[in-house]
Amino acid sequence: MATVTGLRTRISLGDANSNLEIRLSRRVFTAGGGLSGVVLLKLAKEMDIRSLVVMVKGAEISPGISIRGPKHPPKSFFQRDVLLSGRDQPRFASERIAQYWNAFLKRDTCRVLSVGEYAYPFSIALPTSIPPSCEGKTGRIVYSITARLQFPLGRSQQICFEVPVTFASLELEDEGFSLSHSAVFGGKHATGADICVSLPSRVFALGTSIRGQIMLSNPRNVEMKRMTVSLNVCDGSRSAARGELDLRCVDSMVITPENPSASLITLDFETAIPSDAPSSVEGTSMFVAWSLGVSVESRPPLEIQVPVIVHLPVT
Repeated sequence: MATVTGLRTRISLGDANSNLEIRLSRRVFTAGGGLSGVVLLKLAKEMDIRSLVVMVKGAEISPGISIRGPKHPPKSFFQRDVLLSGRDQPRFASERIAQYWNAFLKRDTCRVLSVGEYAYPFSIALPTSIPPSCEGKTGRIVYSITARLQFPLGRSQQICFEVPVTFASLELEDEGFSLSHSAVFGGKHATGADICVSLPSRVFALGTSIRGQIMLSNPRNVEMKRMTVSLNVCDGSRSAARGELDLRCVDSMVITPENPSASLITLDFETAIPSDAPSSVEGTSMFVAWSLGVSVESRPPLEIQVPVIVHLPVT
């Protein structure tokens, strides 16, 4: 049975003094970087092994049991293996049969490890194009790391646990962002008003706040009774069979201007991002999209939606 504690996972190899362990260098890894750590093998007695492999795998998992049928199997979209010790697994059936037969006849002793402790550092590159880890109502995107110890005659032992991965575009955090809007349904708004939302960035971490400024140009001095700023998340599935879509507001703020008919109205706002919400993601069948909505009570009403990106915090 595997034991998980912080950044490490350990499994016993038959006795209390022999175990296989993975220790990671970080809690959260970034796409475009490397997933690194060390595999530790502690042996209290001599052991014959064929190979020791570490593997990183990404998969998209549908939610639980459906009325229409059993749970859909995970869709694997990324996998990379690194051989740490021993020899690669045979690719063809004839090679596997020959390998097992030679091991059975004691003609292939594989690799004999003596009593002691062995450390195998590893680093596996993560492409910038992979989606981040996410858990929403329409599915999950998870990454797992596995250390597999292969013995002669096909027997093996392994440890596996999930690893959080966030997206690669964190360099956008330091860039300011603004979006203006002055037209509705392709025509000029009857009030002649222009609304502009300014943000310090388009990228925010879970558990933080979004602070920004609203500038409303009102040349006709139309009464702007109040403004509502809402932070929304859309959790959806592209599957035609399921067609699920969940749009909800996670935080909102109502602002009343001191002078509703002023020609220029400037207001500050702040909304909170829950730490347990799903991060932005674009999967093969599921997606999670965040947006900041600003609506103004006027005649006719004025509204703008600003897309934002929410990611796992990197520690």
